[in-house]
Amino acid sequence: MINVGDFRMIIDKALAWMKNGWEGFNTITQLISPILGSSGIMTREDREECWAEWKEAQTLLRLRRDEFYAAMRAARTGRWRDWLEQNEDLIEMLRAEIDECEDLERNARTEEFAERIRDRIEAKTQKIAGLEERNEELERKIAES
Repeated sequence: MINVGDFRMIIDKALAWMKNGWEGFNTITQLISPILGSSGIMTREDREECWAEWKEAQTLLRLRRDEFYAAMRAARTGRWRDWLEQNEDLIEMLRAEIDECEDLERNARTEEFAERIRDRIEAKTQKIAGLEERNEELERKIAES
């Protein structure tokens, strides 16, 4: 892919050629210039044609840039949707683990074990709250994009 600096260099070189006519070209070009019937210096018609081509190229470049950014936005939104789905799967798994922990807590033989299980339930509940908050943020971003 050509970068903007390369474009500038190409434009500057082309501009120098247009101002000097066939002088800046190689020997073969200078030899056939009488056959071409021109000095190689840019005329008013040439400038108008170049300007029209330049405007067309700018329009095409703008369209390509817009397409590129649209694709980037779509990819970003796709990643957000994937994260949202992963978070939902994780929330579902954590809720199933909480259900298992609640069963363990009900059947605990000692209060110490029941307290450890309650701590696990609390940690999993906090994790779910964090994931749900993140999902709300992702949904907002998706809606805005």
